Amino acid sequence: MVSLAQSTWEFVPTKLGDASGRLLKGPRYYLEFVNDSIFLVQLEATKVYGLYRYQAGNQSITFGNIQHINQQCCNSQFSLSLIDELRSIQSCQLSNGNLKLYGKTDLTFKAKYI
Repeated sequence: MVSLAQSTWEFVPTKLGDASGRLLKGPRYYLEFVNDSIFLVQLEATKVYGLYRYQAGNQSITFGNIQHINQQCCNSQFSLSLIDELRSIQSCQLSNGNLKLYGKTDLTFKAKYI
């Protein structure tokens, strides 16, 4: 069985709609799978953690019980939206060093530490 435990993934922003295809500039966001049930997300000014359930056989993944650590200030609307998107994730695909999460919006992460 494949496990996501003890792996860290960097969020890959979607390309902007302009002709140059430049990637969104800004802070980096990381998704860490601490063990087989707890995840952590690094935002701009805070961290978010919660529980996840991953089943490699049918490539399903869900995130829940999301809590903020040190939610004091300064998180952009984009980072807050990213966390909201995690709640809608239902499936995933691991391939070529990337983790793609599928929900209302598809999110792509590249391997940082595996």
